[in-house]
Order: sequence, then structure tokens, then C-alpha cells
Amino acid sequence: MWHTISSMFQGVKPFDWLMLGIEVAVLIAIIYEIVVSHLRHSAQRKRVAYLAEAVKSLSDLMNKGQEVQWPLSDPCETGGTEAALRWAASAKIWSEEVSSLLTQYSSRALLTFQLISHDDLQGNLVFHANTGKKFLVAGDTRLTYRRLAAQLRNLRRIAEQPEVYF
Repeated sequence: MWHTISSMFQGVKPFDWLMLGIEVAVLIAIIYEIVVSHLRHSAQRKRVAYLAEAVKSLSDLMNKGQEVQWPLSDPCETGGTEAALRWAASAKIWSEEVSSLLTQYSSRALLTFQLISHDDLQGNLVFHANTGKKFLVAGDTRLTYRRLAAQLRNLRRIAEQPEVYF
């Protein structure tokens, strides 16, 4: 075997060595680009899959939040605070569930979800999109409803731009 290898290089001129060096360098550069491209695409696929999973989870929680939001009904029609208290408890549970999930993903997303401005808490008129009714809410129910609506908007913003938050 050694004889075969040594006979390959008999009568080789310096220019041949230069060409061999160039060809080896080009081969190494090509292999490097292929490996780097493969690693980059692999990382990008993982990122896309991670973001898709996050958006799916956020969408499910957004749907659940909307289901929590709409059972709030006119206190004058339901005639009591018991229903409002049950509704407020379910809104709090939903908010804690979303906060728990966002803690796993990103502190930036969690802070955005929890950010509620003074303007978000203003107003006591509720427009019920399902029934088309409008009614007034007051006290803790109003604050809970406004907080829930603001958190739903924040969650929608996070889900629409996951690459910013995750």
C-alpha cells in the first residue's frame, strides 16, 4: 500500500502540488458551507416548531379566555352578585393559568400579558358581542372585566408576534 501511495507522487512538479493544495482548500470550503447551512436550517426548523407550539398554546388559552369573558351577563337581569363572583373567580383562574404558561416560555411575554394601563381599566360599559346587548358593570366586577379584556388583547398581541416575545 505504501508503495502505491509513494508511486502516485513520482514526477510531480511544484505546480501540481499548488493545484492539489487549491483543490483541497476548495473541497474543505465546500464541506464547511454544507455543514454550516445544514446546522443553520436545523436550528431554524427547531425555532419554527417551537414558535408554532407556543402560538398553539396561546391560541387555546385565548379561546378559553374568550369563553370566560362572555358568560358575564347583565347584573340587573341575573339579579345577583353570586354569578358575578363565580365569573370573577373563573377569570382569575384563567389569568393565573396564562401567567403560568408564559412563565415557561418568556418573561418578556409574561410582563406584556400582565401590563395593564390605567386607560384599560376605564369605562363600565360592556358590549356583549354574542347577544348585541350593552350593560353597565360596577365595582370589582368592572375591574375584573376590564383586566380580563386587557389581558386578552395583550395575549392576542403576543400570539400575533411570537418572534418578538419568545
